[in-house]
Amino acid sequence: HILFISLFMVYMIRYFFDEKNKFMKKAYIDSLTKVYTRAKFNYDISKIIDEDELQDYSFILFDIDHFKNVNDTYGHDIGDIVLQEFTTIVKQAIRDNDMVYRWGGEEFIILVKDKNKEHLDILTDKLRNAITNFNFTKVGFLSSSFGVAIATPADTKDTLLKRADENLYQAKQSGRNCVVMD
Repeated sequence: HILFISLFMVYMIRYFFDEKNKFMKKAYIDSLTKVYTRAKFNYDISKIIDEDELQDYSFILFDIDHFKNVNDTYGHDIGDIVLQEFTTIVKQAIRDNDMVYRWGGEEFIILVKDKNKEHLDILTDKLRNAITNFNFTKVGFLSSSFGVAIATPADTKDTLLKRADENLYQAKQSGRNCVVMD
């Protein structure tokens, strides 16, 4: 009987471990775009803050210019395809240690462990060009605007997000398809 109970316990532990992993994957991977979710960003940034490493990072907040027109003109099914193609382009353009998250709708954020403006300029230019030169299904060519915030020792997650958002807004006001960096 002890062997049976032991085997049953091992099975139950394994089952709950597998279920937890399935739940975490659903919570942390966006089902449409297959990039990390905002919940995963919050988890990752909390670990970075706990390790006192926030000052080593930059945030790149960006979105698809005029995406509402895509959904209004071609429908949400095509909009979903565009989002999938968009994230594929982004994942191919970023470096291995950069992490991209779906922030909401057509807005994304990249967590970059780099504060060098030249490196960030090269990265955002590579992203912007890869997006601008891609022929999206049924839609054609689109562009993207970027707001970059580079951490200082005084920054918090919220101050970095606010600056990235303000810089993205400034990129939109500057005619879109551009990068505004701290």
